[in-house]
Amino acid sequence: MELKNSIYALLNSSEKKLKEIQSRYNDNHHEIDSELEITIKHFLEDLRSSLDYLADQIFAENCEPNDQIKKYFPLYTKNEHAFKSHIGKHLPKLDKLNNTVYLKLEKMQYYNDTKHREWMKELRIVNEYKHEDFVEQHRHSKEVVEVGAKGKRPIFRLEPGASLVNLRLDGVPTGHLHVGSNLETPKVPGLEINKIKIQENYFTKLDKPVIRSLTRMLYGVKNIMTEFEN
Repeated sequence: MELKNSIYALLNSSEKKLKEIQSRYNDNHHEIDSELEITIKHFLEDLRSSLDYLADQIFAENCEPNDQIKKYFPLYTKNEHAFKSHIGKHLPKLDKLNNTVYLKLEKMQYYNDTKHREWMKELRIVNEYKHEDFVEQHRHSKEVVEVGAKGKRPIFRLEPGASLVNLRLDGVPTGHLHVGSNLETPKVPGLEINKIKIQENYFTKLDKPVIRSLTRMLYGVKNIMTEFEN
């Protein structure tokens, strides 16, 4: 129970840090300062630690006691061989002591679901560089479509290929609103649709937007915790 409380305390801390990072990006017009770099570093450390606390819990509940073993969660294993090697080193004999937990861990590995577990790879990469130049970022400018009810604040920012299907924005139905390759959209009565240019900070190591990457990582970790509770 103590480990579980520690895990959720770290995740709550991460959520607060993510809101702080988002707010400071907005306040600084996406510029980076040293304090923001430290906040991002701590955010990543909290996520990694929460996963390793989970590994501690799995070990304590299923494995043979051994204080010499370093318990690390298999965050990103490229293939089955790498996964088995990690388990043998950090959660030894788990496949024999509790095969159900072993199979659950294996199923959630990146190589078994690359589409939905991409955040694992990203978290692994930025953790490797957090003491070096992982915070190196570049600005990326692009056009998007903002959509909202007329006279109201826009609710969605959509990129080419995105769609809104049968939603209601402040009571206004969207129908099937699809954004074309050149940001062309159908006219929808009651909706205000505008092209705008935005700038986002991207992690240079990942070539992915900072805020969206951090958000995927946070909810990826939270989903893992949920999967282990079910």
